[in-house]
Amino acid sequence: MDVREGDGDDAGWATFTRRYVMDTDPASADATARTRDAASALWLHARALWSGLSIIVWLGLVVAGLAFGAAASSASIVNSVASQSLSGRVPGTPVVSPPRGAVSLAGYNYRIVIEPSLQAGEAGWSSAITYSLHGKGFGAGGGGGYPTESWPFLSLSYNASQGQAPRGEVVDYVLTGPSVAAVRFGERTVRTFTGPKLPSGDRAAVFFLPASSPPVLPYSGLRPPGKSIRLFALDGHGRVIRLRNPRHPIIQSSFWQAPTAGGPRYSGPGRPLPGACELSQHGLPGLAPEFGHVIKRIQPARDAQGEVFLACIDTEYYLHGWPLEVAVLVDAQDPGATLGSIPAGRPVAGHPLTVNLPAGQFPGALTARRTGNAWLVVQGGASQAQRLRVLQALNIRKLNLPR
Repeated sequence: MDVREGDGDDAGWATFTRRYVMDTDPASADATARTRDAASALWLHARALWSGLSIIVWLGLVVAGLAFGAAASSASIVNSVASQSLSGRVPGTPVVSPPRGAVSLAGYNYRIVIEPSLQAGEAGWSSAITYSLHGKGFGAGGGGGYPTESWPFLSLSYNASQGQAPRGEVVDYVLTGPSVAAVRFGERTVRTFTGPKLPSGDRAAVFFLPASSPPVLPYSGLRPPGKSIRLFALDGHGRVIRLRNPRHPIIQSSFWQAPTAGGPRYSGPGRPLPGACELSQHGLPGLAPEFGHVIKRIQPARDAQGEVFLACIDTEYYLHGWPLEVAVLVDAQDPGATLGSIPAGRPVAGHPLTVNLPAGQFPGALTARRTGNAWLVVQGGASQAQRLRVLQALNIRKLNLPR
């Protein structure tokens, strides 16, 4: 039998007939033709059957792959560990006399505080961690901002060691938006949590790291920022959330400074400027505004996740030598809406709609009074009693909210 090798289906037919079909009568052209026709039909039937099986197998592999991916993603959450709390104790026994040039935080108490940013024009939150032992301690800030879909972080911490070489373990933390169910770094996955000490809807993951560990940081590029450990944000299905560099809109603010403020020579405005928000003062002699910022127009942060506050004015007052920062906060996403609570703020007895947040680090605790759709905040000063006196002497004279 003369069979030619061809391309595509012809080549398949030739191989099939050569292997599985024999001419019963090589001398008969009709027999050969009938055999070829029968073989061709059989080959087409077999090819169709194989194609159907291939599709079934392919679909099975796709379904299996999806199931495996889902199982692997879920496993990344199931195999995670619970977060530490926002306040607690560093593992280990306090070191009475650490080696020279080194500091150990073993046995120290720690506390993480989240507070609203008070700089006019800046929407978001700032955070800080303080370490204390036997009445002594120190702290460090953790940056701030607000979470978005493409950058679901509002604050990150950095190892604090007082500028010395630390030993043992330290506390690290990441504050995220509502979409982050866990964070992964190295071989560890830590679940996030929410609570009344966090902005409404936002979450946190707190964990211990060796004090000598590089910083744990998220980044959107392929190369890490210096020597660091990459942190991944995971959603509720265990999938990695794709990150893009945050692009928070900046609301331009105007600065003023009173002639009595001192410092470098200044030739700009010397009195509080008009703006979207303005303050008025009555009583309390000695309370003097020294410098501040104001924005002309409140612009909503439409891309924000979770609850976000925006300061529309900030003014630094002095009272008997004590600096006090005063700000007006509105809802950054919907400035006309009523703001939620200040995280971890404690009601002040005898002062309706007033809370106090003992921040525990410079510029110190803050006290705030709810006024309509805003918070009037005073931070710093000598004591809570002094901040309450300042709150009683100040009012929000103007609050121009966007329609």
